[in-house]
Amino acid sequence: MWITVPPNSVVKKIFVYEGKRVKSGDTLFILKNDKIEIDYRLSVLNYKEKERKYKRYLELYKKGNITNEKLFDIEIEKEKAYLEMKKKELEYKKLVGISPFNGFILKIAKNDRLLEDNKFVKIGKIYKVFVNLFLSSQEILMLHIGDTLELNVVYPFPLNVKGIVIGKALEPEEKEGKVFYKLKIEINKNHKLLPGMEIEVVLRKKRRYN
Repeated sequence: MWITVPPNSVVKKIFVYEGKRVKSGDTLFILKNDKIEIDYRLSVLNYKEKERKYKRYLELYKKGNITNEKLFDIEIEKEKAYLEMKKKELEYKKLVGISPFNGFILKIAKNDRLLEDNKFVKIGKIYKVFVNLFLSSQEILMLHIGDTLELNVVYPFPLNVKGIVIGKALEPEEKEGKVFYKLKIEINKNHKLLPGMEIEVVLRKKRRYN
């Protein structure tokens, strides 16, 4: 999923990088767009003015100085100003990129100034796909909860994936006449891997993020 932004916006800050895991509600970036900011502030001022005008006319109506139809016209003006303000607010909020779900950053556009193409950050969902990796006692000691591993899927099809260690067995078990320790890994979402799928992986290398 692409996080789109208003055209002609300038990147002020970006808080993520490709491959970074994010949570729903995390701030991804902040943009600057003078036209959108000014339009939004003007719409707020216009609504406040219409709201004050409505309150004045409401008092006149209560005193019998204006008709119900006149008050209704003023109320319609206020409602139109409110809707215009909310419309401008939606555009203004797009200047701050928020992650809509738990996932990881797939791609970031390289432009500092976003013109015709308003696709800026692409985020992918994380589905909980788990694998068990059987390691020797020496290998298991080198790995810790939270480590990121690079793995090769060898069954049912070749594929390179990344996963995070979420569990380590404290007791060994025997497998094909050898003693192994089981390591539980959560794999980042990949369109080829689905929850519940049986796959076989081998450890490619370890990369640990603090």
